[in-house]
Amino acid sequence: MKKEEADSLILEGKSSQAVRRKLLERTPCSAEIKSRGKSLSQEIVRTVDMPHSIYIDSCDGGTMTDVDGNTYNDMTMGFGPCVLGHRPPSVTAALEAQLAKGWHFGIPNASQIELGTLIEEASPCAEKVVFFNSGTEATLSAMRMAAERKPDWKDRYLRMTAGSLYR
Repeated sequence: MKKEEADSLILEGKSSQAVRRKLLERTPCSAEIKSRGKSLSQEIVRTVDMPHSIYIDSCDGGTMTDVDGNTYNDMTMGFGPCVLGHRPPSVTAALEAQLAKGWHFGIPNASQIELGTLIEEASPCAEKVVFFNSGTEATLSAMRMAAERKPDWKDRYLRMTAGSLYR
C-alpha cells in the first residue's frame, strides 16, 4: 500500500472523522478567520492535514491559546526558537530593557561585543562572529567569505550580474 493510500484511509476512518468534527466544533473563530483569507497561503509548515488552520491568540510557557479560547500544549515550541518556552520572564525582561533603549540601530553597539564573546565561548569551532542587519546581508557575506577561501568557487557555483555580489 502506498503512503498516500494509507494516509487517505487514516483520514477517512471513524476515529479520525470524530476528531476532525470535534476540532471544527471547538474552533469556529479559526474557521471564520481562515475563510476571510482564502487568497492567502497560510500554511507555513504543513505537518497535519487539518480541516482548517488553528489561529493562535497568545502563548505562555509551554502552552498556546487559540482565538476560540482553547489551550494546547506546544510540542514544537516555534520549531526551535522558543526552547525556553513562550515569554520566559528573564527573556521578557531583557527584551523590555532593550526596547526602552531602541530596537534597531543599523550600526554597531556595545552589546554586540558581549553577545559575540558569549557565542564564541559557546561555539569553540566558530572562527569569527559577525552581526548583520538582515539575512540577505548575512548570506551575501557568507558567499564572499567562501569565495575568498576558494577563489575558483565563484566561477564554478555562482554567477551574479551587475556587481550584486562581487566588486
